[in-house]
Amino acid sequence: MEQAYAGGRQLEYYSGKVWGGTSTINDMTYIRAKDIQINVWERVSNTGWN
Repeated sequence: MEQAYAGGRQLEYYSGKVWGGTSTINDMTYIRAKDIQINVWERVSNTGWN
């Protein structure tokens, strides 16, 4: 369908279903680091990271 406010162009819009509510809207994702990475952070003088 042509879009009146887009100069008559047809625009594609992709959407999907996700878990997380507003976290997904705000692009706030949490990916936990591997244990070995956390251990290395502590070894390079970040006391308390482990």
